[in-house]
Amino acid sequence: MLFFTLLMTIAPLGSFFIAKDYVFQGIFHVSNGSSYTYSAIVAVIVVHIVLIAFLFAAFREEIPGKKKSTAKDSTGKQD
Repeated sequence: MLFFTLLMTIAPLGSFFIAKDYVFQGIFHVSNGSSYTYSAIVAVIVVHIVLIAFLFAAFREEIPGKKKSTAKDSTGKQD
């Protein structure tokens, strides 16, 4: 949980400034106003990627005390 909390704060901010300074203004020579817009779009995409990664990890996490069901258990048949 702490990992995703740190990732949610650091990744969008880092991607925003890296995209603005190095990619859009450095490589593509985009104007200052447009580079803010494009960098914000990149940061929003990064936020969505982090959220999807968190949801994926949360759904794959095992719940303590919950038994995994098998095909035998789900059919209702007993031996």
